[in-house]
Amino acid sequence: MITSSTSTTSAKEKAPRECLICGGSTRFAHMEIDACRACSVFYRRLCEKQKKPLTCRTGKFDCDTTKNGNFCCKRCRYDRFSADLNESRKRSDDESSVEEPSTSSSIQNVSAPIRSKPQPENSVIEGVRRGHSLMNAIRRTSELSTRTNNIPDDQGIFADGMMMIPTTYSPGDSPSENGALQHLLARNFFPFICVLDAEYRKMKHLPDQKSLFVLISQNQNNNIVAFKSLLQLLDLHRSLHCGTAPHRLSRGFEKSRRCAKARKIIHIAPSRSISETSAYQENHERRGINFEWLRFVSAFLDGDVQQNRTRMRRWNPAEEEYIALLGICFWSLDKINVSEQVHQIADNYRRKLFLELDELYRHKMGIGEFASRLGEAMLFVEAIQASFIEMRSTLSMLKLMDIIGEEYLLAELHL
Repeated sequence: MITSSTSTTSAKEKAPRECLICGGSTRFAHMEIDACRACSVFYRRLCEKQKKPLTCRTGKFDCDTTKNGNFCCKRCRYDRFSADLNESRKRSDDESSVEEPSTSSSIQNVSAPIRSKPQPENSVIEGVRRGHSLMNAIRRTSELSTRTNNIPDDQGIFADGMMMIPTTYSPGDSPSENGALQHLLARNFFPFICVLDAEYRKMKHLPDQKSLFVLISQNQNNNIVAFKSLLQLLDLHRSLHCGTAPHRLSRGFEKSRRCAKARKIIHIAPSRSISETSAYQENHERRGINFEWLRFVSAFLDGDVQQNRTRMRRWNPAEEEYIALLGICFWSLDKINVSEQVHQIADNYRRKLFLELDELYRHKMGIGEFASRLGEAMLFVEAIQASFIEMRSTLSMLKLMDIIGEEYLLAELHL
């Protein structure tokens, strides 16, 4: 009896195998794959108790699952386990030659499942992410190269001790100043911009250059400028780290706006009270600051901006969700007079993005009924666009009323 027991034990025990998830050593298989007990328990607990979708710490969904013996990213660890488990089950169905599949008590001599790696180059969302990152890198480099002199501390725009870089979204009165730069940046953005190149050359002047990749109509600016400022609407305690813009601060613009008159930089924060006393007004007038302008910007920050922050927190988008809607917004050309070829390309990209959103909601975020969430996201976009349209209309009205002059400049900050 003793000999038989020993023989059976030796037949079941195998040499240590490497866990497919964490790389650790294990002598037993769990859940039909070469996974250690710790990874199996982690996966089971998440499947049973996790209600909220996990978020990747880096946003790339390609994290190393181990770090000094500790797991550094739950989302990537969970995804890796799921991928290996699905691959193992698929191979078990296809390979009829395997008579005794591995169980939770022993490891059989079956080849390890091949992990299917994601192919981000085929993903439109990843294409938008790379294009946006490249755009910001080129934009920032181009803007820094135009600075011939150092800006004094009392004339710069700072947040948390770091200088904020104004963006090329700012409108330019002279097309010769920004036209070449805008064209350069646009050519480095999305591939279908080249299709618009012929139409771009026909235009002698872009009436509004707030968006570097809008070459046809000011209507498109409403789409892109709105999304450019999505990150500005989050509160300080829950910033959305998209990883799309290098050197972007996670704090700063959501608490303040600045306007410049001549060489003076004026800082306005919503938390700063605007006193209605005559002494307060006279003090600002002596410094060359228009008090009506201060009061208007303060009311805008306390009103529209706070409402948009509330909408953002209610939507609470995941990173890929935000990037996808950025692409959808970019390829919305309904109100723009462009060629049929451009519309076909835009429709194709939008269709692919909605398919990837479907995959994101169902399989990554675990949301089966996502129609209401997608609808809320599109309504959020409409609200942001309406806010920017109203802002420009109000600024035009203030100029006509001579409350602010042409010498005032809104500095939109780079995030």
